[in-house]
Amino acid sequence: MACRPRGAGGLGLRFEADAEGVRAEFACDLTYQGYPDRVHGGVIATLLDAAMTHCLFARQVRGYTVRLNIRFHAPLQLGPPAIVRAAVSGVRPPLYLLRAEVRQADRRCASAEASFFGERNPDPSSTAQ
Repeated sequence: MACRPRGAGGLGLRFEADAEGVRAEFACDLTYQGYPDRVHGGVIATLLDAAMTHCLFARQVRGYTVRLNIRFHAPLQLGPPAIVRAAVSGVRPPLYLLRAEVRQADRRCASAEASFFGERNPDPSSTAQ
């Protein structure tokens, strides 16, 4: 759902690996409005969870969310694009600890820490994109 094209009901995210983990740009348009001029909190939660999942995919790990703790710092406004990033912060097999954040115009709007149950993916081509 997070990476499904926007025209097909998804968020249209395209994650790219970087030095710390993964990142993607998100178009904050009216489709995702909660309160007037703001992106819905459930969409923000999905952005954070998807970024952390894709961070594991980049390591050839299939991950399942065990715990997700989100903090909302500032409203994510409709209009300007947002950047979502995630990185692994620790590994205690079979658990992976990750962190993520959503930023807009150099302002942190939301952050999350999560635990994922992870298993090595023997067939990387089968990992959802």
